[in-house]
Amino acid sequence: MNLYFKRKSIRILRLSALCLLLGLEAGIATETYSQKTLFTLSVENQSVKEVFDYIEQNSEFIIFYLDKTVDLNRKVSIQLKNQQVESILNQLFENTDNTYTIKDRQIIISKKREMMPEAPESKEVTQQKKVVTGTVMDALGPVAGANIIVKGTANGTMTDMDGKFSLEVPEDATLEISYIGYVTQQIKVGSQTMLNITLKEDTEMLDEVVVVGYGTKKKINLTGAIAAVGGEDLVKTSTSKLSNAIAGRMPGVMALSTSGEPAAQSTLSIRGNSTLNNNTPLVVIDGIPRDGFDNFDPNEIESITVLKDGAAAAIYGARANNGVFLVTTKRGKEGKFNISYNGTVSFQSPTKYPDVMNAYEFATNMNKALDNMGYDRNNPAHASRYYSDADIEKYRTGQAGGDWYEATFKDVSLMQNHNVTIDGGTDRVRYFFSMGAVDQDGMYDNINYKAYKFRSNIDADITPILRVGTSLDGRYEVTNSPAVGSSTLFHYATKVLPTLRPYYPSGRPINTAGEHVVEEINHGGYSRTKYNTFQGTITANLKLDAITEGLSANGNVSFGKYYDFNKAFYTPYTMYSEDEDGNVIGSKVAGGESGKTALSESFNESYSTFVNVGLNYQRTFGRHDISGLLVYEQNVSKGESF
Repeated sequence: MNLYFKRKSIRILRLSALCLLLGLEAGIATETYSQKTLFTLSVENQSVKEVFDYIEQNSEFIIFYLDKTVDLNRKVSIQLKNQQVESILNQLFENTDNTYTIKDRQIIISKKREMMPEAPESKEVTQQKKVVTGTVMDALGPVAGANIIVKGTANGTMTDMDGKFSLEVPEDATLEISYIGYVTQQIKVGSQTMLNITLKEDTEMLDEVVVVGYGTKKKINLTGAIAAVGGEDLVKTSTSKLSNAIAGRMPGVMALSTSGEPAAQSTLSIRGNSTLNNNTPLVVIDGIPRDGFDNFDPNEIESITVLKDGAAAAIYGARANNGVFLVTTKRGKEGKFNISYNGTVSFQSPTKYPDVMNAYEFATNMNKALDNMGYDRNNPAHASRYYSDADIEKYRTGQAGGDWYEATFKDVSLMQNHNVTIDGGTDRVRYFFSMGAVDQDGMYDNINYKAYKFRSNIDADITPILRVGTSLDGRYEVTNSPAVGSSTLFHYATKVLPTLRPYYPSGRPINTAGEHVVEEINHGGYSRTKYNTFQGTITANLKLDAITEGLSANGNVSFGKYYDFNKAFYTPYTMYSEDEDGNVIGSKVAGGESGKTALSESFNESYSTFVNVGLNYQRTFGRHDISGLLVYEQNVSKGESF
């Protein structure tokens, strides 16, 4: 029985499991986090898993549970407003055999303890408890982060760095000891107070096959550090970039997102940065080195394997200094024609806008600041520096001043993902086709990302010993935004005085004496980038058992062409000053380049050719496996820019 971190289906390393244990022990406070966080929840006929996801996505709670103790597919209906998390959990587990405990930000779900039979009134039944200590080992030594749970309860602990543990248990307790990759053991405590436990490897898990350099291997035969994620997990996240869907799904892979703009991607690194220069891992897609996989549709992906150290990635040489991402796309399988659609329409909202003063708060605090600086509001020479009582009253009642964040940014933006796949085939020919579209808006007007993608994978058995395949993929992407970048727009919105309203009643933009952020977005010009890519690959595999059993020849030839066109058009706009009667008494031209129209364009084009041929030998003699690989590879890239 394993302790699961519900939301992320990743394999926890021993060290990370130990850190999780330390976090649980340090999380207990006098005022729990559950007392501070309020939820508003309205669900009808939703699954328990969806409610778990809601709690984690809208708070800092992390939910743990023992496998096979929670029915995640059970449908529930809950209506709550401004309630603590206990109210959700009480309704969620009403009339079930589940219960929960909360330790600060951790929620632990377990089975209710079986009720003891009622004892005669004349006898008092008390269950004695004792402290059990022990050590958990495997064939290599102590196991840090192993789970030790009293069966049927939430009472448990984890082993420390030396594999040791200590736990208070009932006299008749049965302990369950589990760790990822090992068979779960059950041990009756009885009269024992000291336990020495040796874990055995889970052979079924070790027989799992993963993609490695130029082929596949069983995990039991691997010595390097490797992690993998399946395509079915990637499509669960609604995102325009694949790197954002990988975040948190593989141990050792770190994702850093530096922007919330449409089409923004995460920077991926494997085990952190290893140099002051380029830390980009090598990306290999279906055996072809590519610039990246961010723009691929998750519906096209069969699996992504990460080679994290030199032992695993050595075959790729110096290019693999920062690790390797091996991406395998889906191929057709023998079977009837099948067509499927996968689409999401989602709404995005910012996690938080900066808290800024409104006009009334700004004016009153400015007056206090002037007082603290030694100015005198009764001195005619100083009076012009102060906001008058009449002005402050207008700001307080909303007759003057403005909320520049509300005028500039939106609370929600729309994102759509749509994909259609077709697959099937016979015993001779198999096919897979995919077509997808993405449309994502940003948090202010005139910013948008659109992408259209396709993939075609066809495999054919020409003869019993010869198999050939073709792969075609292409994308067309368009990114639109104001001429001024998002960081600059946020700066403009922050520095403008809240005592100014964005527009007069006449509709004219007010003169801010600087830049007008709303006009920059709507009338300050635009920036547009168009990106196109195409890749075509032909592969062949020839079995050479006639020479010697287990020998085969492989080869592939690939051609790729890419180009992007960038255009930035900067246009000026006019701001105005009006008197109390609405008459224009002044104006100022801003925007563009020093108040003038400007145009900038650029064009980049590149193409690459890739050739790979090799001999592969793999043979089993009794209990011995022998394999060898000889590869010649050539990759040429050229480009032009204007």
